[in-house]
Amino acid sequence: MSTVISNTTQLGTPCPLEYAAQAVVSLWDLKKLSDSVQKGFDTTSAVSSRDFQVLVDHLHQNSSLLSDSCLTAVLVSLKRLLLEPEIPAYHALLNEAALRLLPLCSTEEEIKFAAISLRHLLHLASPSLLISFCSKASEILTPASHHRTLLRCIPVIDAMANADCNASGTLKLIQERARELYREEPSVAVAHCLIMGPAVRQQERLQLESSLGELLKLGISHRSSVYFANLVVWLPVTNPDVLATFWNLVADLSHPSLMLLIRRYLGCYQQTAFRSKSFESVAHEWSEEKLENSWNLRSVALAAQFLLTFRPTGMSYERVQRISEMAGQLTSWSLLELSLGVRAAERLPSRISRRYPLPPLLMGLKTDIHGEIRRKVDAAQTLNELVALIVSNKVLWSSRGHHEHLKEAIAARCSVLVDEASPRSLAAFCRAMTAERLWLPDSLNRLVARAADAPEWLFPVTTCQLPYVCFVSGHVPDRVDHFAKAVNACILRHFDDLPTSALLQAAVALGFFQCLGSELIHRIFALPFMERLDQELIGFITDDQTDRQVRELLATLNRIVCLDFPEERVPWFHEQYYAARVDRGLSCFLDASKRPVGVNGDAQEVHRIAHSHKAAVFPSDYKRIAVLVLDENNFCDNYPQPTGYQQLKMRHLEILGYHLTLVGHTLTCLGRRGKKGGNRKFQGASRRDSVYGPHWFVPVGCPEWGFSLM
Repeated sequence: MSTVISNTTQLGTPCPLEYAAQAVVSLWDLKKLSDSVQKGFDTTSAVSSRDFQVLVDHLHQNSSLLSDSCLTAVLVSLKRLLLEPEIPAYHALLNEAALRLLPLCSTEEEIKFAAISLRHLLHLASPSLLISFCSKASEILTPASHHRTLLRCIPVIDAMANADCNASGTLKLIQERARELYREEPSVAVAHCLIMGPAVRQQERLQLESSLGELLKLGISHRSSVYFANLVVWLPVTNPDVLATFWNLVADLSHPSLMLLIRRYLGCYQQTAFRSKSFESVAHEWSEEKLENSWNLRSVALAAQFLLTFRPTGMSYERVQRISEMAGQLTSWSLLELSLGVRAAERLPSRISRRYPLPPLLMGLKTDIHGEIRRKVDAAQTLNELVALIVSNKVLWSSRGHHEHLKEAIAARCSVLVDEASPRSLAAFCRAMTAERLWLPDSLNRLVARAADAPEWLFPVTTCQLPYVCFVSGHVPDRVDHFAKAVNACILRHFDDLPTSALLQAAVALGFFQCLGSELIHRIFALPFMERLDQELIGFITDDQTDRQVRELLATLNRIVCLDFPEERVPWFHEQYYAARVDRGLSCFLDASKRPVGVNGDAQEVHRIAHSHKAAVFPSDYKRIAVLVLDENNFCDNYPQPTGYQQLKMRHLEILGYHLTLVGHTLTCLGRRGKKGGNRKFQGASRRDSVYGPHWFVPVGCPEWGFSLM
């Protein structure tokens, strides 16, 4: 071996290119020969020698001069010698070969073979290579393309999001081809292609779901069962008959992908609360075995999540202790699975919790998981890993305001990881940040600048969520005008494909920045969009909280448009509702001598004409006062910055003619210590802070005291 390499290097500096290539191929031949005669071959010493590095560097620098057959032979030999080599030269040679061969693809069969090859080398492929593949796929794929070709292309195109680019346009193209194929010849594989692109509209989702029952009657294989499980969660499927048929069929299979199916079953249960006794029996048996005997950490975490969710009485003290001891070795995703299981177990019916002392065990497990989350945040190497930890913490401690030090550590780590993140990682990051209140001005400014210069770099839905992340924390980014133009254009371009919730989030954020475009306003406040919104809220899987959040977004946007953009002449749908709330609990008037006029005391006749619902008319020199009671939820978790919702409320109250008086977080805490003593302390503090006296103020934004301006 060493003789071959040294003799090759002695042929000249640099040695002839064909001899360098032949030397690499000969090493693989020697490896095969040594295996056949059962003699050892030290691959490590071969590839780490200086002479070998000289040969590979020479091939790297002159790879464009190699013939296709010679380059292929070198790549195959390097791969077999090094078992996925991690040397830069190999990566360069791989991309050189692929970029040279891809332009030669002219048939559907050839693009399918190219997709199969790239599928196994995605972690080595460069963004330029993936972009070239997408471009070629867009040229070759036609309405008559076979579904197998689409299925082979999807993993490669979908993986572009893990590189420094995205392929939403090509995914949409594949979705359109799959839609035509499905009309001609429905199959589970083609239906799977349909859900890989932009989210399908509600009407199409219902049509697709109604046809799935017929596909199940034809039988199901191992591969198609995986496709169907993805459909169940990603579409999602809500028909109980279809769900029962599918999970019963899967339970009868000896399935090699049982872990994936269990994850999909858990997702299905979280969305629909559907349960299958037959599948749970199979999954329960698997979980019991893994918790007792397995040392595969991913299997143990998933088994624990399943038992905590469906059979919590099976989590004995010994099993909880074993999981706690393993917590330090679990990945971020496994910690998330455990957190979801703990939250499900905490919601046990009282009849079970009384018989089985699970809560003390769960608190110990929660503490261990939280400790690992805090430790892993500082060591997170990718944004995906950090996002999993953020979501795990949110799942463990659903109420906000917990663990300020952890929030600060998350913010510090975000600033390090966000610049190197891929589009897919940023999509997950923005989804997670919409539920947080973290002050990240520097990181968000850099993201916004990049998105403003190259909006196509992000997924369209991420472009919608990024301004909303800024809004939630109350941050107005640099270059906001330039960024808002890019976001407005992106929304209008993808208006029919984007989820309605993402559209409303982006519009609220743009309204907060006072950069909401007129065309976007009138497309949202139009009958087609309102009908689409109602269809999604009525027919889509969602809980009451999500439904309320979407409707509150619409109400907030309506208020923004009416108060900040009155020239658009959009009617205020909730004006009467707000006026009634104001009459009951908000208003305080001051006369010309700055003395309060009774509104909420005993002098109701001053504010309202007797026996009438018509509000009284006050002199023009009267002033209206609004008191905002600020608590910890009105500020970011890691910095005393008012949230966007709080800033928006204050701005709109001023537009409505109110003079604001703010009561800080410390005084609010005093007021919530008790109904009697606490309120007296709060009133005393108010007297010291205001000359008008506490009787005349009705706090705004405190639900238990009446008015809450959304």
